[in-house]
Amino acid sequence: VITDSGGIREETDVIGVPLLTVRGTTERPEMVTIGANALIRTNPMAIHLVVEKLFKENWKKGNIPDKWDGNTADRRVNILLELFNNSTVN
Repeated sequence: VITDSGGIREETDVIGVPLLTVRGTTERPEMVTIGANALIRTNPMAIHLVVEKLFKENWKKGNIPDKWDGNTADRRVNILLELFNNSTVN
């Protein structure tokens, strides 16, 4: 996928699809370091080089970040319960 959007980064990693982000920055740098996203800025030559690398099947294998297991709500509830149970009621 080639995009200048910010909303597809997580989805492509979860389904194992390489992503080329044509932007200067990203709000999800972990998708570049851990995942299969490449931040290639807006240089047309960089796009060409990265696509060529992709077609040669020389692309990094993306990984899903820790704790992206669908259990975030449970972890948050447990933290809140622990905080509540450990607090002093006046």
